[in-house]
Parts: sequence; structure tokens; C-alpha cells
Amino acid sequence: MEATPVRAGYDGAAAVASATSEIIAKGLFRAVPEVIVGGEPSVGATLTAAISGHADPVADSYSYQWLADGEEIPGQTGSAFDVPSDLVGSDVTVRVTAVRAGYDSASGVGTASAASQIAPGQYRTLPVVRITGEAAVGERLSAEVTQEATPLPASYAYQWYADGAPIDGAVSDSYRPVSSQLGAVMTVSVRAQLEGWDAASGEAVSDPTAEVVLGTFATTVQVSVTGQPLVGETLSATILLGPAPGPDSYEYQWLADGENLAGATGASLTLTDQLLGKRLSVLVTPVLAGYDPLSGRGEGAASDAVATVSLTLQSVTAGERVVVTGGGHVPGTVYTVELHSTPVPLGSVTADAAGRISQSFAIPADTAPGPHQVKLFDINGVERASVSLTVRAAPAAAIGDGGNGSAEALSVTGSELDAGWAFLGLALLVSGAGLILVRQRRAQQESAAK
Repeated sequence: MEATPVRAGYDGAAAVASATSEIIAKGLFRAVPEVIVGGEPSVGATLTAAISGHADPVADSYSYQWLADGEEIPGQTGSAFDVPSDLVGSDVTVRVTAVRAGYDSASGVGTASAASQIAPGQYRTLPVVRITGEAAVGERLSAEVTQEATPLPASYAYQWYADGAPIDGAVSDSYRPVSSQLGAVMTVSVRAQLEGWDAASGEAVSDPTAEVVLGTFATTVQVSVTGQPLVGETLSATILLGPAPGPDSYEYQWLADGENLAGATGASLTLTDQLLGKRLSVLVTPVLAGYDPLSGRGEGAASDAVATVSLTLQSVTAGERVVVTGGGHVPGTVYTVELHSTPVPLGSVTADAAGRISQSFAIPADTAPGPHQVKLFDINGVERASVSLTVRAAPAAAIGDGGNGSAEALSVTGSELDAGWAFLGLALLVSGAGLILVRQRRAQQESAAK
């Protein structure tokens, strides 16, 4: 600072004096601003900083800085703050600084904290979920979210229930009921999943399904019947392919001409005379808890009706004749008769209207001694029946003349056979009576001569 004296007639410049003083400091606020933080301290909420008491002297304006656990949050310098999901559990505060020309702002700083630590956010709207699919054992039920939660979650967590009780491990978006849940109603809950948000506040439960019913096998049993349909033989039911899913066991029921056979509930059936001429089949039913057995049932049938075949003799000499008889065959069908093991045609026989056969055949004189099979074949060459026959060696002379026509067959019916035997018996009876009469006459003549 300079001072110059002034007087009339004097040179004031010669008496100029100067002095230097200290720099004037900024003023200090006598009172800091009072701040209140408003809003719900949770993710997704907006916190606001409100001035409840001004600085002294009154500030021209205020600046803001939000902090989390004492650390400044970059970019958050407004009077409002939207809480992000990564601050769950943090203490949030705001620092408010008074601004006035000529005043030290550091002396005008006020702070305030949120009411509590930041809590997870609460979903504003719930999802909507429904169940699709049939409520049956083994069938797939699916949970379908038809309306999303707000805010939009990253995913959903699932829990399935049977009659309101949670099912252990059933936590995917689909479920297949098991047999123990027959009659139960199924529900599913979904919980929205988003970091920083309370999953429980985004949970919804579906409407219940109808009661769970028996499941249905996806495929049926494939079964075949093996064995010859002959009286005395055994037929067996063979599972070629089981149903899906696989059963615990199978049940069997044999039928004759479509009617259940009482007590015939095993995997095999021995054929009796009562089954002669009947067509046999078997129903095979899979057994699996919770599944409708009829949905997996399969049927197998024998290729032909039950028949018989027999020989009048079980042992013959080569070159002799044997009668093949039987019943239960297809009426009017011509069957071929062969001697095995090396096939030798013996002839053919036609079943009568009742399905009976009866035919005499000559066994070739050159047939090798030992056990053989007489076999019956249908017109398709399918073996219909067989019976054992033991052949004895023929005399040398019989072999030489070929057995008087080894393959020639003599066709007879059952009644013709009976008549033939009757005629033969009558002839023998007459011959015997004549022989006795001749002997008596000779005896009388000898007695008279004496």
C-alpha cells in the first residue's frame, strides 16, 4: 500500500510512503449443512440427499459425493443415487459440500448415511408359471413361465411338489411322477434369480394338476409261441421284446379259441386231449408299479390248431405197412408224409371234414434199421407233426424185390379200417369152424371103419 501527502505548494511525490500487509484468507463456514438421506436402502431403490439445514453463511450451492463403506463411488455426484446390485450389505453415505465465493468449502462439509445397510432388491412383479403335460406316472410334466418377473431375472429356480410336499431332487423345469405319487396333485414353484435381488420376493406357484393316474407303456410286449401244437407236447411263450419302460415281471394267460383257459397262467402249457382242434394263444401282461398293465400287453399264437398224430405200430420191419392216424387237422387239407431222418416220401393224406386223418403207408424195404421219424407236412412244406417209428431190418428176399412197392400208399378211412379188421376176423372164424368140422368127419369115418 502507498500513501502520498498533499499540501499546497509542496511536491507530494517526494514524500510517498509504502507498506506491505498479509494476504487475506478465505472465510470459514460457521455451520455445516445438515443432510437427510431418503429412500429404501435396497438394491434397485433410489436414495436421495436432502438439505435439512443450510450452512452458515448460506451457500450458493452444494456438491455431492456418494460413498460405499467409506469409499467414493465413481460418478455418483448427484443428489440422487440408484443403488446397484453389487452393494448388498454395504453402508452407503453421502457427503454434501457447501459452495460460496470466498469461503473454504472444506469447512462446509456435511455427511449423512442411509438408514441401514443395503438390502437385496424386491421384485416389483411376480412371474406366472403353468404346468404342461399329462399328470400320469412316467409322463413328462414341464414348467412354463408365461409371464416374466420385474426386473427381468437371469434365470429361474424350480421346485416340484406332490400334494404340497416338496419332492427331493425335483429342481429342474420338468418332472416325471413316480408310482408312489398316484392320486396326488402336482405343483411347481419358480423363483426369479438375479444378483442382488431377493429370490423369495420373486417366487410364484403354479395351479395344481389333475390327480396323477396310471402311466402307459410306450410299447407292448412282443411274444412268440414255440413248440408243436400236438397233444402231449408243450407250448412255450417266449418274450422277443419287452415293453418300455421295462417291467418287474410278466403275467401269462393262455387262451383256447379266444377263451381263457382256467389255471393256464404259466409261461408254458402242456397240451391235452381236451384242447384237440383248438387254436391256442397266450396273453403276456407286463407288471410295473404305477403303470396300466393292459397298455403293455402283447399276444402270441400257435401257428395251427392242436392236433394229434400216431401210428398203429411203433415198430415195424422194413417193407411192412403202418397206418398214420390223427385229429385236429385242417379239414380238406392234403398233407405229405415223409420218413426221416433222410427224407423219403411215403405219400399223402387228406384230412376229412372233422379234421381226422387215417392212411396206410409202406415202409421201404431198404430202410436202414433203427429209430426214425414219420413226419407230416402241410401244403407250404411246414412240418405239422411227427411221431417216432423203429424199423427192423427186412429179410434179404424182401429187399431184393423192393418190398412190393415201397412207397405205394393204401388210403383208408377210419370206418374202412374197422370194416377191414372185422372182415379179417370173420374170415378167420369161418376158416376155424370149417377146420373143426373136417376133423370131426374124419374122426367119425375112422370110428366106423373099425
